[in-house]
Amino acid sequence: MKRAGRRPRWRLARRPLVLQVVIAGVLVSAGGVFAYLDVADRAEDSAREEAVSVALTIADSPAIVDAVAAYEPSVVLQPFAERVRRDTGADLVTIMDTDGRRHTHPNPARIGEEFHGHLEEARAGRVFTETYTGTLGPSVRAVVPVRDGDRVVALVGVGITLDAIAGQVRDRLVPLALVTLAVGLTGTYLGRRLAYHEAILRTAREDLPLADQAGAGTRRT
Repeated sequence: MKRAGRRPRWRLARRPLVLQVVIAGVLVSAGGVFAYLDVADRAEDSAREEAVSVALTIADSPAIVDAVAAYEPSVVLQPFAERVRRDTGADLVTIMDTDGRRHTHPNPARIGEEFHGHLEEARAGRVFTETYTGTLGPSVRAVVPVRDGDRVVALVGVGITLDAIAGQVRDRLVPLALVTLAVGLTGTYLGRRLAYHEAILRTAREDLPLADQAGAGTRRT
């Protein structure tokens, strides 16, 4: 009868463990959300800086000025732009005239079409960044001027898609979240197991005197 009566106690012992596991999961999830937002902001800022750096490097190349003045700029510029795009990991490298007509594009069919975005700042000789939805979807992009002396003779646009940025964030956060969750749950489990074994020992110490008394009574009868 006493053994059967202990089963509810075992079930009650498991309830705090389940509750602690749920709490640990909620805390890890909340921490993961804040970490995601923080890392996402920093990843977007980093992508913006990278886009500016790549665009300025292209614009500062003396060969660009000569190429945009050629009869068919795309013949020279398209292979160059695609090589830069692959080497830097950018999603978009577009070299265009000051009217926004593309000399290069990852999709060659788009060459000659008008660039999607704002060009006024770059036309005026200033570096410009924005988040804009173009032919490759939403992207963080930089547009910078190409100068020949004091004149702006072309523009360079470099973009990194938001999908690529989100992928970088996931690659950074998922392993960290899994490790954090595993450590939290393992600590909770071990703590509950220790408390559980201590409860068994206490129960055994409480029941043993009763067992000794019952045995003595049996021997007297």
